[in-house]
This record gives sequence, C-alpha cells and structure tokens, in this order.
Amino acid sequence: MHYEQHYLTPLFEPKSVAIIGASETPGSIGATLARNMLDNLDAGYKGKVFFVNPKHDTVFGLPSYDSVESIPQRLDLAVICTKAQTVPSIVDACGRAGARNAIIIAGGFAEAGPRGAALERTALE
Repeated sequence: MHYEQHYLTPLFEPKSVAIIGASETPGSIGATLARNMLDNLDAGYKGKVFFVNPKHDTVFGLPSYDSVESIPQRLDLAVICTKAQTVPSIVDACGRAGARNAIIIAGGFAEAGPRGAALERTALE
C-alpha cells in the first residue's frame, strides 16, 4: 500500500532546514536558532541543517552560505530571522531556490506601522 506524504510534512518534519540570519552573536535570534538546531542534531535529528549569513564563513563550526540559493540542495524549510527590510528579497530567493516552506521570525511588519505593513504585503506576495 502506498501512502502519499501530507503536504505539511516538510514543514513539521523537514529533512533539510536553513537558518537564514544564523550567527554566533550571543542573545541574538540567529544564534539561538542555530544553537537549537545543533542541539537537535545531537538529539537525533537526521535531516540536514544549513546556515546562511553572508557575513560569516562558518557559524558554530558549520559552513555558512552567502544566500539560500547557494545551498547545494532543495530545502524543506527556511527559517528567516533577519531584519524586516531584508525579508521580501529573502522570501523571493527562497522561492527561486525551491524551498517548500518558510517561517519568518522578525519584527517590524504591520505591528510597526504603514511601512512595516507594506513590507509584510511584499513578503506575502
């Protein structure tokens, strides 16, 4: 019997994850997410983890890619933790790279006023 994968499986059980905005800056969202993903590798996560930050060659000892498009495989999940003004172009790059899902962890959108609302609309488009 053949079972089709539910369309949300790559979101909730991703086989490849990119943390866009990963860093080693103490207390930053990028560092917290990167550290949590590395802890998940230690706890038995079998998928691949990629870090994206053009300002770093490595993050916590793993290679850091310049962009999501330079990652050598398609992603199930991209987690974007950058400044709001960079999010629309990163979401666009995720689409070009074939990422199946994206989670945005950033402030400065509709809750910040009209400019942020415009950024949010652009990211959604």
